[in-house]
Amino acid sequence: MNEVLIYVAKVIVIQAIFFAFYRLVLRKTARHMYNRVFLLVSLLSSFLIPFMKAPVNVPVEDWHSDEVFLWVQESVNTFELIPAATVTEEVNVSFWDISPWIYGAIALFLIGRSFMYLILLQKLKKHSEYVKKQWFKLFKTTQPRPFSFFSNVFIPGKLFGGRAFDQVLAHECVHVKQRHSIDRLLLDFLVSLFWFNPFIYWYRNALIEIHEYQADEAVIQKFRDPIGYQEILFDQLQNASYSGLVSHFNFSLIKKRIVMMNKQKTKYSSWKYALGLPLLATVIFAFSTKEAIKPIEKVGNELGQMMKPDALLDLPIFNVPEVDQDAYTPSILPLKQTDKVKMTSGFGKRMHPIHKVEKMHKGMDFSCPMGTEVIAPADGVVKKQEAKTDGYGNLMILDHGGAYQTRYGQLSEFKLKEGDRVKKGDVIALSGNSGTSTAPHLHYEVLKDGEHVNPMFYIKDFNFKASSTGASVYEASESEELLAEREMMQAERELRLAEMEMQRAEKEAYKTEMLQEKAEMLKEKELAAMHKANLLAEKEKLKKEKEKFKAEKEKAAKEKNKQEKKSKIKRKNGSQAFRVIIDPGHGGKDAGATSPSGVSEAALSLAIGKRVRDLLNNNRQVEVILTRESDEFLSLESRVERTENADLYISLHTDNYAGEGSFIMSTFFEGNEFTERSNEIANFLASEFESCGKEAKVAYSYEHYVLKNAKCPAVLLHYGFFSDPSEDEHLSSEDGQLEVAQQVVDAIKLAAI
Repeated sequence: MNEVLIYVAKVIVIQAIFFAFYRLVLRKTARHMYNRVFLLVSLLSSFLIPFMKAPVNVPVEDWHSDEVFLWVQESVNTFELIPAATVTEEVNVSFWDISPWIYGAIALFLIGRSFMYLILLQKLKKHSEYVKKQWFKLFKTTQPRPFSFFSNVFIPGKLFGGRAFDQVLAHECVHVKQRHSIDRLLLDFLVSLFWFNPFIYWYRNALIEIHEYQADEAVIQKFRDPIGYQEILFDQLQNASYSGLVSHFNFSLIKKRIVMMNKQKTKYSSWKYALGLPLLATVIFAFSTKEAIKPIEKVGNELGQMMKPDALLDLPIFNVPEVDQDAYTPSILPLKQTDKVKMTSGFGKRMHPIHKVEKMHKGMDFSCPMGTEVIAPADGVVKKQEAKTDGYGNLMILDHGGAYQTRYGQLSEFKLKEGDRVKKGDVIALSGNSGTSTAPHLHYEVLKDGEHVNPMFYIKDFNFKASSTGASVYEASESEELLAEREMMQAERELRLAEMEMQRAEKEAYKTEMLQEKAEMLKEKELAAMHKANLLAEKEKLKKEKEKFKAEKEKAAKEKNKQEKKSKIKRKNGSQAFRVIIDPGHGGKDAGATSPSGVSEAALSLAIGKRVRDLLNNNRQVEVILTRESDEFLSLESRVERTENADLYISLHTDNYAGEGSFIMSTFFEGNEFTERSNEIANFLASEFESCGKEAKVAYSYEHYVLKNAKCPAVLLHYGFFSDPSEDEHLSSEDGQLEVAQQVVDAIKLAAI
């Protein structure tokens, strides 16, 4: 039990360290795949690291040396031997006795709950309409929200045929491709086994967040419509019961996902992941199981100093904890005659009677007459015999064929030779006074797995009664129960300290963020409500306009042909030209956005518009007309009027952007007769800017007045953002303005073909 608790404590502390590194260093990066790999590897490593060992073989010759002195004190606190049968044991039921039953009951309940979810999913699958099978299986369900589980994708019936269907399906397909269900099953299983560990729940929530970030990123890259996708998120927002096994379309917090959508990857963020390697090495070094290069004085030996002589004398009998007994485990007193035997020195640190310094005593000393028969405490073989006049004196080592070895010092005579086999109770030698000693006695040591342990715990046929025969102080070693309790308390303290450190670190890291979020959340809710109301109004308006458009379809076709004929202007040489209206945004009292360097959006757009006209001045196939030649204010209605008899309308704008980096955005109106042609030209513009290394996006709009009411195909172009310092400097230069104008010209030429 003690080893299991220590292992669990190590696992929890390791998870706390890894998760703190993720929250403080990696969480805000936009590298979602790397973050997912880090969380999974660190989680699995936390269960493996405590099992890692570095074993080192220790030569027998190094187990004893002249530096270890043995003695019998002439006037000490001694221990009388009492047969074990005379001790009455009391049986007490503690919390630790019933704790395995409590743990097992909760774990079985959680595992049963997971199986119940699997059964409910199978029932839902049977009652859902099977639509098609490709590399995934699609089901139409009555559930309020879409979700996926392994290769099965469940979409609510109300979404089929709607504009949100394709993006919702793409979102769930990302969950299927990335095998997110495996992560969810693994975490659900670990939560069932380690339900008492808070970090398991934080790991699960972090992985669910990353799953949603990965799916959102893939959908935006595919459709290039972040605004429309965010509208779909708001439409799908509603409460639903939680299941730890499936990937819901909208499980994460909407705000976090929208913030992450607008976050740009930086090329310098990858260095943060390199910090994980020294962190892993440090954790392995700190928490792996280390095997000593030489016999180690255990912490338990030092604990023996906690019991003072007065307290020891108040305990009439030491009850030795149970040790696994078999033929090869030491279990009896190694002396045959016991009537004149007393234990004069125990296991642990002692004050040396000759050198007056504190030394580690790695065995037990038994005062007995010279020539007392020494017996084997378990079956084994004589591994070594050595005759010396100092240190251990005449020394015999028995190997008991498994984890245990025993040693016998200060012998006067050997009864066996090396290689002889012995049985438990066989006479192996006679006691004496042959080494560094002050009186005849037997020095007895027990080694388990190469490390010294307290021999008192391996003498089951006698107990020890404390009695004082002199003034010298004797400090007894602690029992194994007390040692286990001390180690358990130490592990609990380390766990509490780790949790406190984690909480303090999180509090410092997110103090500013929480203050900002508190103020922003209310604003976000208000904006979301307003946006949703506007969308509902626009949808209703679009519905009416579609009905009107259907009734006037023939009239619109005739009007379109008439406009196409009027849009062709014959020049003096008789050729026809493609008429383009360039509309520099804002002007006059409306300066638009202003850059940090002081350049206004209206002035910059006018300069770029003139450069477009100058570049196409000698092109007979294209005619460029500016809506304004100077810094003057134009109403939206007057701008729309100038699109009469035109083939193309381009509105030039720049802006400020709250995210990192910069990109080009070309926008067209969704829902009028020019939508298809406007979309085509918007993509021409995006392609031209991408060809020169810019990031370009295409989006549609339901709200821009000039795009909606233009009498020809119309596109609104955001050619840059002042909020990016490098973009601001570039747009303010002549080279930057010429570069933007050239990309617009190239797109116009494609449109004029």
